[in-house]
Amino acid sequence: MTALERIRMWLADLDTTKQIRYFAIGAGVLALINIALMVYGHHATNNVIKEVANINKMRRQAQQILQKNVLVEQKKQEVESILTKDPSFKIKEFFDQTIEDTHLASKSTKEPEIGSARNLNNGYNEIKLEASFSEVTMQDITELILALEKNPRIFTKDLIMSRNKNNTKSLDVTITIATLQPTVT
Repeated sequence: MTALERIRMWLADLDTTKQIRYFAIGAGVLALINIALMVYGHHATNNVIKEVANINKMRRQAQQILQKNVLVEQKKQEVESILTKDPSFKIKEFFDQTIEDTHLASKSTKEPEIGSARNLNNGYNEIKLEASFSEVTMQDITELILALEKNPRIFTKDLIMSRNKNNTKSLDVTITIATLQPTVT
């Protein structure tokens, strides 16, 4: 006799109310198992959806990093190209010529100072030059900055302007410019 026949015979021996009760209990247990499986499936699905969203977010971040890396590489190639065009570039000579051309040499309050080379740990040294001018106009400063910016080797680091104490229509200015040079190893 098989197990199914024994169960069928046992159910046949029961009265109708007990059969209904056991069927109800069985149906309830199956319903509870079904509900538990649905809740587990829903919870598992939500976890997978959250993980997919997290992976997509990380993928977007990785794409942004890769795009920035491409831009950095392009800028690095531009810098290399600029540096190789004029390997003997001297920031002080360029600056002295620029202030002569913009007629600001007479308004310089001190000799432009070149700071020590600062290693940027990326294959380049930064060379700074600081200069001060007194009793200049905004037009004078604008012309100086435009003349400096024409040379792609130069970039402005700092520009400090204040009213001149003796002539309130003019300015006292300290400007710091810089250039890059390849690190010599």
